Amino acid sequence: MNNTTDSDKSLGAKITIGLVLGSITFVVIFGNVLVLLSPFFSRNLLKKPTYIFLISLAIADLLLGIIVLPFSSIIAVTGTWFFGPVVCNLYVSSDVCFSTSSILHLLVITLDRYYAAASPFHYKTRMKQNCALLIVIIVWFVSVMISFPPIHTGLNTDDGVIQSYEDRSTCVLETNKIYSLVDGIGLFFIPLIFMCVLYVHLILIVRKKGAVSSKNSYKERRLVITIAVVLSGFAVCWVPYFTIFTVGELFKWQAHPVVSDVVLWLGYLNSSINPIIYGLLNQKFRDAFRKMLCITCNKTDASSNYSMSRTSYYTTNNQALSRMKNTTKNKNGCTNKHIYEEAISSSPTKV
Repeated sequence: MNNTTDSDKSLGAKITIGLVLGSITFVVIFGNVLVLLSPFFSRNLLKKPTYIFLISLAIADLLLGIIVLPFSSIIAVTGTWFFGPVVCNLYVSSDVCFSTSSILHLLVITLDRYYAAASPFHYKTRMKQNCALLIVIIVWFVSVMISFPPIHTGLNTDDGVIQSYEDRSTCVLETNKIYSLVDGIGLFFIPLIFMCVLYVHLILIVRKKGAVSSKNSYKERRLVITIAVVLSGFAVCWVPYFTIFTVGELFKWQAHPVVSDVVLWLGYLNSSINPIIYGLLNQKFRDAFRKMLCITCNKTDASSNYSMSRTSYYTTNNQALSRMKNTTKNKNGCTNKHIYEEAISSSPTKV
């Protein structure tokens, strides 16, 4: 799922592109690491099926950031592939797998929220952790099967030859019409349309419940807003790429390499906005993020306060001892040396 760009960019352009893409990669990795660490700071997160889907989604996005985006950045900057055909096919397969998994997870999350709003009683009795884990396994199975077997057996190419071995300086996803239809229409546009239909139904359900009772109206409105933001981000990020990907193969049309890279990285950007959305709109994730981000600050502040307290103590103690040492004699006739030794013997050794 990558396209090469012209290799004759100026040095300034390469540096700029590298910094931008490196920043996106960092945000993808950092944000999804926060999501994965959230259950350690909010133990209730894994008790609900929805959060199991969100954690699995974060795994897909994190793997994309660690395994795929560094290679994609190198291609975008240099316009050349340096790592051979075997690594290329593994990279392309991973790209397709993790991107597809991310898309399917968003579909599952939308279905989950719709089911919870439309049939709350059946949802609580039927949607258990085992059911959520089974759904996650199915999502990952479909993602793996659409990526690794076809690319490593040549099912994605027109002539049935395994890609990347003829021209070893480029690394792109070669597709035929069948693969484009299955991956583009079957695993993107149909799920996207389905999610939009579910969202419209969800709005109707929330309005109907709000008209009957306003008890949970605020919570349900937040649910609608969250899904709207997630769905909008998903569509804005991925529709341009899959439009070019599907239409280009069906009508034998090829976009400019720069345009292809821009829409591809726009799709990658979706893996960075999901943690931001959850951090802003989900209270449990927001609390967990706050604890994680503040724990280092608290340790630093505690260490600083401890050092300052020790410095303040010893400064005050030394000043007192100095004053006592310089005193000629006390009223009882004790010498300065006696007072000094008595103060030393009675002073604490630890703060």
